[in-house]
Amino acid sequence: MYKLFKFISMSLFAAICFTTIGFGQETTGIIEITTKDNTGAIVPGVTVTVSNAGGTSGFKRTVTTNGSGFQRILQVPPGNYNVKAEATSGFAEKSFKNIIVVLGKATPINLVLSVGTVDAVVDITAGDNANIDTTDTKIQTNITSEIAERLPKGTNFASLLKVSPATRPEAKSGGYQIDGASGSENTFVVDGNEVTNAISGTLDSNNNLPFSLVQEVQIKSSGFEAEYGGATGGVINVVTKGGNNEFRGDFGLSFRPGKLQAADRDILVKNPLGAAQHLSSSGIDTTNGFFPSATFSGPVLKDRIWFLGSWSPQYLDNERTIPYATMSPVTYRSTQKNEYGFARLDGQPLESLRFSGTYVWNPIAVQGTLPGIASQFDSNLPNDGILYGTEYTDQRGGRQNSNIVTASGVWTPSSNVVVSGRYGRNFLNNVLGTYGISSIFPYTSSNSRILISSTSGAPPAGANGGINVSNGVNLVTATVYDATVRETYDFDGTYLFTGLGRHELKGGYQRNSIRNDVLAPRSGYIILYYSDANTDSGIDKKSGRSVTPTPGNIGSGQVITFGAQGGAASTNDGIYFQDKWQPTNRLTLNLGFRIEKEEVPSFNEFPAIEFGWGDKIAPRIGGAFDLTGDGKTKVSAFFGWFYDRFKYELPRGSFGGNIYYSNYFELFDPNKDFRTYDPSAIIGGAQTIVVGGVCPQTGFAFADVRCSIDRRVPSNDPSLDIAEQGGVDPNIKAYRQTELTFTFERELSSNYLFAARYTRKNLDRAVEDAGFVTASGSEAYIIGNPGLGLIKEFYEQNGWTPVKAKREYNALEIRLNRRFADDYYFNANYTWSRLWGNYSGLASSDEEGRTDPNVSRAFDAPFTEACVCGGETVGLLATDRPHVFKFAAAYNVDWKKRFGMGEGNSTEFKTFFNAQSGTPLTTFVDVAGYNNIILNGRGDLGRTDFLTQTDFGISHRYKFGRDERFTAVFDLDVINIFNQNAVTDRFNNSDTTNSYDLTDPANGLVTMAEANSLASGPLTALAEKRFQASGAPNIANFANAQTPDVRYKLAENFQGPRSIRFGFRFMF
Repeated sequence: MYKLFKFISMSLFAAICFTTIGFGQETTGIIEITTKDNTGAIVPGVTVTVSNAGGTSGFKRTVTTNGSGFQRILQVPPGNYNVKAEATSGFAEKSFKNIIVVLGKATPINLVLSVGTVDAVVDITAGDNANIDTTDTKIQTNITSEIAERLPKGTNFASLLKVSPATRPEAKSGGYQIDGASGSENTFVVDGNEVTNAISGTLDSNNNLPFSLVQEVQIKSSGFEAEYGGATGGVINVVTKGGNNEFRGDFGLSFRPGKLQAADRDILVKNPLGAAQHLSSSGIDTTNGFFPSATFSGPVLKDRIWFLGSWSPQYLDNERTIPYATMSPVTYRSTQKNEYGFARLDGQPLESLRFSGTYVWNPIAVQGTLPGIASQFDSNLPNDGILYGTEYTDQRGGRQNSNIVTASGVWTPSSNVVVSGRYGRNFLNNVLGTYGISSIFPYTSSNSRILISSTSGAPPAGANGGINVSNGVNLVTATVYDATVRETYDFDGTYLFTGLGRHELKGGYQRNSIRNDVLAPRSGYIILYYSDANTDSGIDKKSGRSVTPTPGNIGSGQVITFGAQGGAASTNDGIYFQDKWQPTNRLTLNLGFRIEKEEVPSFNEFPAIEFGWGDKIAPRIGGAFDLTGDGKTKVSAFFGWFYDRFKYELPRGSFGGNIYYSNYFELFDPNKDFRTYDPSAIIGGAQTIVVGGVCPQTGFAFADVRCSIDRRVPSNDPSLDIAEQGGVDPNIKAYRQTELTFTFERELSSNYLFAARYTRKNLDRAVEDAGFVTASGSEAYIIGNPGLGLIKEFYEQNGWTPVKAKREYNALEIRLNRRFADDYYFNANYTWSRLWGNYSGLASSDEEGRTDPNVSRAFDAPFTEACVCGGETVGLLATDRPHVFKFAAAYNVDWKKRFGMGEGNSTEFKTFFNAQSGTPLTTFVDVAGYNNIILNGRGDLGRTDFLTQTDFGISHRYKFGRDERFTAVFDLDVINIFNQNAVTDRFNNSDTTNSYDLTDPANGLVTMAEANSLASGPLTALAEKRFQASGAPNIANFANAQTPDVRYKLAENFQGPRSIRFGFRFMF
């Protein structure tokens, strides 16, 4: 391994010395220029200048075509460009305008030069290009700002991710499902800086930027190059707008009035009479949205430095009137403000030197909270034991601070060499929901729950309490801080040269550094145990430890310290090489290789997991062939390995971040009111802990605490006995997926493009906490690869059957695109797919889209991947949709051209239509406390409704002033215009009142003799082994024969209601 690392390091050093540098996360595109004459002969040595046009960020670069009449211009920001070929050797000057450059794509331009002194200016298009990049093997969808204008949408960029054929918003997938991968397996990038949530792997609403800031959104779904790591789903890449030599402004107001919106969907509940009931929100809920925006850009120093500034806050006012059954109705209110302040500075002091810097300030503040609609059955108003009703809810809320900083520089010493680097920093402090309860920290007697235990003896009269009596304060968890800082460093290189063909060699180094600090304690909780004549509540008895009671004590108590606390940091380093090699003009080989080194974080002093340079080797190999030789037909193939970057959910829970301590102290004063015990005074601080606990026989552990017991043993403690306490597989392998993709593209005409793709993505191995029952009857977990390694070895040694995580995605995708020309465009695509296995990924579709990566309940016990009906739980997964059709189109009506009147007026009609199969429905039942055990096999309840939805929009523009420089715009966006109401989920737990005991002889897994003779641990293990082998016919018969839950099979979730937003903009 050392020799491999040394070789790669030396190769990288050489590559950086002789190559260019490109960004690790894509922020630019490419222009490929070929110069020929009218006969098709090559014209070498032509000077070509590329400069920005329209609203594109300031950019200018001049190159000279080589001896083959070819030149590739790298690092071109996305947008519109003008291209000019200077007059040379008797050929006339020639210009092209409105060349579109998109992220990650090469835009080919064939400059056919004419003899003479002056030639015409060629207007390529006013919309998107239909050209095929015959050198490319990746699949991506690019949504430029122009395309976004021609689609009905929400206010933020994520509302258009569904436009990608491979992408679907899926609630059960925990976010956006791309090519079958769950919502926690995507990577989100803004201006080259990753902003994915480090805990859940999803997109925070803070970083879902509004369209006023966005130049382009790119969704990479398959075949992406070696420079991209950390995603087994897709890469969503956002590039922000910038300024140029023209002063430009865009000022707008848009509104989403509550009275124009369709009512929220009904909510399924079990009412107090025990009957199933759908509660309507009609007349109960009202939400008003207000979305102002102001953007201004221009030159700081013409041709050299440009700026853009924007402020786009979003205001949501929510109101809910609860019609209580036993009280008068109460109206609750909540307000939310999403701030989006943005500044960008671009500079090009020399044609060969370019820099860029951005700052996004994007906190979210919420004031007030709304009780659930089902609270109408409650007999009490929402409260904290002190405040009630709106007095309580009005002072709830929270704030989630966030900001993003990026900086980059690009140096182009020659047309073949570009040197660049990038730094990014993303900060997020998630403390939403803490207003009104943050005062619990530090703990006091007035904000802590104090309870006299039901196992206590009778308290003395001076305690003013009784057995099982509390002070009435509820337990809550308040996040004091949960702050994450992510810093990214990217240094990459690209060198263009010829040798056995044309090469674009790229090599790079990346570092992704994360730190998370959390303090999220549960409110103070004291349990008191008094001694009397019949009950000895001494500290030795209640703690169960060898602690000598102090003479004169009247009992003991415990302060329970529970929550998340600590800090951890991790780094992920990546080295990659990528060569785009064209041995012939028609064949391109994309040969990539990536290695990573990752340190998984630990919140305690013990080491966690480390993946070395040889543990995440990722080949990325693709080939593309120009089938007809005219740049109009391409076939391609791609093979690659993709690895996940470890999220913080498992390390926080298993490596010391989540804490649970019982701090025992003694009681002495019989006249002390039980409500006056102060937890902070007892434990000597707000959150005093000793990792591992401490219980001296005499004296104190700390403060007034005699014995502190650590109830949550960290899994990364190397001293653990695996058989009794679990642990970490020392040979754990990284989460990996294999991809194989084939594509075909054909330009049918200058305006039409047909494409087809087949892809197969197979999850090779997962990383999860796999549980088992110990000999003593408790639960323990091994963190590793289910069905492999130590988990496999331990299960087989103890008689369980190891089960591997399985997920296979196969899809055939067909697309027909018409670029915008003659005032209209359309994109149509159909995807047939199959998502099969027993494991949905880092977000769990069997748990309603739970986004807790690596700690799903799928492998929490050996039998949880077995069906009650017998056999493994493989089948169609809960987000499988075999048929999906999408259609987007827009038609622009120029009033002067169509009606001969209304000069300067145009009206654009736009639509997006989606039709897709329903998803499989599966019956679950609770066995041994696990409520996600499959009863009759996957998909036994059929599928949800076939879903269709039509979104519609209108934009009317009026241009006026000299050269029509000013534009007034009216926008209307209607999502789900027909208010279609398909059922998207049904209640699928057949029995919510019973948990079937594996060790109950009546359930047929153990005999009465075995139940009477075996201890708890061995008995449970025996029942689990038999369940794995043959299922549990008795449980199946009982569960299917009994009267099910009254909600069983009833509609539980629905398609989103119609949403209407309109607004006005003024632009210049």
